[in-house]
Amino acid sequence: MNFGTGMGYLLKSIAALVLIIYLANLLLRYLNGLSSKKTQSLQVIERLPLSKTSSLCIVKVVETYYLMSFTEGKNELLKTLSEAEIRVIQQLQEEKKETAVPEQFEGMIKALLEQKQSHAEKRQKRG
Repeated sequence: MNFGTGMGYLLKSIAALVLIIYLANLLLRYLNGLSSKKTQSLQVIERLPLSKTSSLCIVKVVETYYLMSFTEGKNELLKTLSEAEIRVIQQLQEEKKETAVPEQFEGMIKALLEQKQSHAEKRQKRG
């Protein structure tokens, strides 16, 4: 039994396996980039999950907004939204952009201040 030949075969097999995994990874990244190209003519504006397999969505196609239902078996156009509804949606989107980050930080800051106060109170009781 020749130990060197078996070990060489094992190392070559491992190297080939690593190469195949690396090439598969590169191919998947390339294909993902092709399939997820951003389009400006079609956007899902908002999604409301109704169950595991169904949701309502507001979808913008070019400059027209639609209310659609998406289920596992079927996608359906429920309504074309009016100009007034579109303005309300756009206002809500702007408000969400303006307040989303500050609300998150506000909650974090409050939590940190409460922790700091509780630590200070504990220190005063000890001292």
